[in-house]
Amino acid sequence: MHNLRNEKGFTIIEAMVTLAVFSFGILALASMQISFINGSKASILRTDATKWATIYAERFMAAPVDDINLAPGIHPLIPVEPGSNFSVTWIVADVDVNTDAVPDMRNVNITVVWRYMGRNSTVVYSFSRELIN
Repeated sequence: MHNLRNEKGFTIIEAMVTLAVFSFGILALASMQISFINGSKASILRTDATKWATIYAERFMAAPVDDINLAPGIHPLIPVEPGSNFSVTWIVADVDVNTDAVPDMRNVNITVVWRYMGRNSTVVYSFSRELIN
């Protein structure tokens, strides 16, 4: 009679359990990779939105005080460029620093909005500009 205790190797059940554990690990790694890719894309979009907010802020800082884009009020949401995923809006408010009923500064809040993975995201860039009479 043949003694099974002296046999070396794996049983089919041991091999199947090992394969199942290994497969589960590979699926977990694939899921992590997808999360990293999505996070990277979201980071790139946030960087681009910050770039657009900075571009608009620099334009407004260089513009004359009486520029139509610096008029107090809420300015409409517009695409930053045709076909872009980003839109921009800005709010301009007069500020009377020394309470003499004459505005001394303008606060500008620039908001860049974009949509990614079914959710809206925003970046807000704020600055103040002195009104020189």
